[in-house]
Amino acid sequence: MTTLETHEVVRTYLQEKGLRNCDLITSDVAPRTTGRNDDDQYHSAMLCLEVVKIAEKFLVPGGNLVMKVFVGRDLAKVMEKTKKIFKIVKCIKPEACRDRSFEEYVVCKGYRG
Repeated sequence: MTTLETHEVVRTYLQEKGLRNCDLITSDVAPRTTGRNDDDQYHSAMLCLEVVKIAEKFLVPGGNLVMKVFVGRDLAKVMEKTKKIFKIVKCIKPEACRDRSFEEYVVCKGYRG
């Protein structure tokens, strides 16, 4: 996901389907967890920033992005970046998530691209 080669695979797939860009991108990626919350949430935030790079390449203007993130101090970096390129950004924890889980979802609407 984090390599240019992967981005080209996605681009080729979209072209084969007659598509250029997407209206919505969803991401449920997560790092391999270590049990060390600070490390795990840092790696989750870095993965989210990679997803944002993909969104910048493949979303249509006005498109939306939803991605899972582990909550922690580095979530602020994700929120800062997404607020610059989307009109509306919210971090939500669905009711279906366990109380002890530190997973939440960043919901971004209205890509400014």
